[in-house]
Amino acid sequence: MYPSKLWVIAVSRVLFLCIALSGQSAQVGTHLRTFRVEGTVRTSFMNSTVEGIEVKFEGDNITKTVHSDGTGFYRAELPVGVYKMTASWGAEEKYRRPLFRVASPAHITLNVTLYPDPGSCDTVIVTITHQDGTTVRTPGTTADDSRDICGGQDYLPIASKNGVRFDLFVRYSNRRRSAGENTYSGGFQRPVFAAYNLLTLEADKLVYNAKDQTIKASGDVVIADGSDKTRHADSAAFKLEDGRATPLNKIVP
Repeated sequence: MYPSKLWVIAVSRVLFLCIALSGQSAQVGTHLRTFRVEGTVRTSFMNSTVEGIEVKFEGDNITKTVHSDGTGFYRAELPVGVYKMTASWGAEEKYRRPLFRVASPAHITLNVTLYPDPGSCDTVIVTITHQDGTTVRTPGTTADDSRDICGGQDYLPIASKNGVRFDLFVRYSNRRRSAGENTYSGGFQRPVFAAYNLLTLEADKLVYNAKDQTIKASGDVVIADGSDKTRHADSAAFKLEDGRATPLNKIVP
């Protein structure tokens, strides 16, 4: 016996309603799995905001570019996940931070300050002393020698257990290397900049200990952690592990 037309129509309507509601739920679920990132773009010159700066986010499955408006403000809506972030103004003023992760719907703030690339400097001179006491001064042979006094940037791997390796990124004007420890200094109107996951540090000086995976910043320290609040202190120290930056001392303004 075949079902009546009315019964078929009723079942069809129920199925259509279920599919429609399912689609709406999927859209709501997708929306809930996004986060908002925003901030203000400034240039180090006069600490002024900059319009039209390209701010790019690169993730595993998406790349998104937005631009700062007339007040230097930018905003992007992204799926939760892991991203690299860059910004640039022409060829010389740049901003970069390594992988950061947002694992749940959130509203984070990542302000951007653009600093010019390090200028050229004198060739590194290395003094070699022979066994007979004579010395020879010769240009350094490695790029690391030049970056010690000319400035540059370091990507320092931090061990992680969660499958995502969060590097410590440091941009500096001078660097002093010793066994297991790097000391970074800033230059004229160019502080040391460090980024680890959502932690951002600017300071006159920063010491990174590879064995302990700690960083110690001193001298006009500016600390940001992805919230809309920025803290200032004379010094600060953090333990870096699995994307977390755990304070090792009380941060005193």
